Amino acid sequence: MKSLIVVLCMGVALNAFDFDSFVNSSKDKAETYSNYIVANIDRVKNMDKLEDLAKAGDSSGMFYFASTIEKVNTKKAIKYYKKAIKNGNYKAAYNLGLIYMNNKKFLDYEKAKLYMSMARKNNIKEAILPLAVLSDNENLFLRAIKLGIKNAELEYALYLKSNHRDFSKIAKILYGRKENFVLEAESLIQKNKKEEAKKVLREGISNEDTDSKIMLASIIVDKSPKESLSIVSNLEDVRSDYIRGIAYFNLNKYKESLEFLRRFNNRTGTEDLTKDKIKKICEETNYCLDF
Repeated sequence: MKSLIVVLCMGVALNAFDFDSFVNSSKDKAETYSNYIVANIDRVKNMDKLEDLAKAGDSSGMFYFASTIEKVNTKKAIKYYKKAIKNGNYKAAYNLGLIYMNNKKFLDYEKAKLYMSMARKNNIKEAILPLAVLSDNENLFLRAIKLGIKNAELEYALYLKSNHRDFSKIAKILYGRKENFVLEAESLIQKNKKEEAKKVLREGISNEDTDSKIMLASIIVDKSPKESLSIVSNLEDVRSDYIRGIAYFNLNKYKESLEFLRRFNNRTGTEDLTKDKIKKICEETNYCLDF
């Protein structure tokens, strides 16, 4: 038993030594500390070390320290993002642009555009899509789609819709086929033939067409929220999160609604479609305190 205890104690010491050696030999100490903080391993210790790197002028340290504290101390995060940018870290420009674009307390679209432009000029490709949104620039949307940037097609469709462009073009972007049940249904809706459109979508559903499920569920979600939930019940599509959130809201099941609306926000990186519903839930319940 005594020998076993000695072996276990040696193991703990070796692990501690290996960790420090690993950090010191890693290509980017700051990133390593950040990963361990995210994993909640020695969080306080690694946060202190990460802050020490930031204070010492390490640009990566500044970036990761800022990104780690951003949600709890945005003002301090902004300070370190700006320092990181001055030291040549343009991922910080992208993150700073997102703050000015999405954080209500620091909302400033001109600054957001400035920092996204800076990030894009320095080869941060993720900056192309938010810059397209900020600039209302169709060419940038198309560039983002070509590069395969997440949510580029969805944002482009919203851009086209907000500019009253042909829905058939939007549907082709969203649903990826030249002719389908969704396009036929939308054409009928534009002709005020909503019930016929529903029949077409139900035919699509019988053919296991996911897009038909999404569209029909979204059409009926206000008047028939229970049926809408049933239609999307087995879908993992991000659009189904939004529909579930609205359906539960209409059924006054605010806790479930908040869960799916927040999940939609996290998966799409946008709050534009959900902010009014979430605001009402937060005003009328205590559920927001749990998130």
